Amino acid sequence: MRIYEAPLEKLSKRVGFSFQRLLHTFLAAGEKSVSAQQAFDLLELANQVRREEPAKEYFLSSPPSFSEYRSHLSGTEFLRQFVSFLVR
Repeated sequence: MRIYEAPLEKLSKRVGFSFQRLLHTFLAAGEKSVSAQQAFDLLELANQVRREEPAKEYFLSSPPSFSEYRSHLSGTEFLRQFVSFLVR
């Protein structure tokens, strides 16, 4: 499970959201809710970043803001999947 937690923990820290709160909220026992599914989808997006060098480089560069993320990630599978995630 830690392999999935580490990327999410890093992203949580970066955006200033409590990882423990996220973890306890989304991994509660029972049937998957929309929120739990979203958490799993975000984990898959984090894994996509790890597999795709341009996306990985962008996030590792620690941009001061994400206002230009679309231009930096243009043509990546990550951006396609991320946009799909946002419209759901």
